[in-house]
Amino acid sequence: MFTDGPVTPARLECLIDLLREHSRREWNRASVTAVLQPQGLPDLSPTSQQAGETLTAAVDLGLITQDGGQIKLASAEREATTRELLLGCLENRVLASTNIEPYYAPFYSYLTSLGRNGAEKKDRVTWANDFNRDCPQMAGTQNPFNAVKHVGLERWYVYSGHGWFDPEGVFQPNPYWRVLRQLPRIFGKETKLPGDDFIMKIADCCPELDHGAIFRRTCPTYNLEARVATLALSHALVDLHLDEHIRLYCAPDSRGWSIEGSQPPNDGKTLRSGRIDYVEFCN
Repeated sequence: MFTDGPVTPARLECLIDLLREHSRREWNRASVTAVLQPQGLPDLSPTSQQAGETLTAAVDLGLITQDGGQIKLASAEREATTRELLLGCLENRVLASTNIEPYYAPFYSYLTSLGRNGAEKKDRVTWANDFNRDCPQMAGTQNPFNAVKHVGLERWYVYSGHGWFDPEGVFQPNPYWRVLRQLPRIFGKETKLPGDDFIMKIADCCPELDHGAIFRRTCPTYNLEARVATLALSHALVDLHLDEHIRLYCAPDSRGWSIEGSQPPNDGKTLRSGRIDYVEFCN
């Protein structure tokens, strides 16, 4: 699990950039480590493992391959930026299942299921204990969720577009960028979807969000039949509407999926209530 070590988004991006910019050079674990963590760095000690753990994380994420000791980038997408390559790996290998990182998606599902309480200021030990208590089916016995893992998750959630930190240093779940990146997949060849279909498409593309497979497994008692979007997703959808990435059609008499918890502003045009009839893709 790369999130409970010293692996940061910046360190993984550095590794990707190194291999991209010097693709003709033959790299092995020792030569990469010598560049990323050269002798003479301040506070470097024989136990410093930042470079090694970054390499291991890159292998786990499918970013690099090791063949006979030789290290290469797994992707040859020249048009993609380094950030896009890393985000693609997160979405395809970390958010799509729990095989590589068993707590990344489930803990986020847990946070969003709590509504406003998911943005409470708690110490990390309390968050870990609460998750293990409330989601025992997701809490591993051999490598349980703990405060150290929580530190890593907060760092990576911001990078993957799942939220932000308020001025008090409290993480606010809001999957704005996560949903934005998935909009082409969500709509496919369609330009407009009924509200129910739109939510189900989000669940298919983002299994950690409302009605998704990981969300349902993590929060089996959450009342999905009420057709009320979590506060985190509600805020994300309203923000995407205000930024004109999507257009929410919410009639005053609608009985569609509710985003009322986010107190959406009445724009006097299509967003006239807190219940979704249709959603249009604007890009």
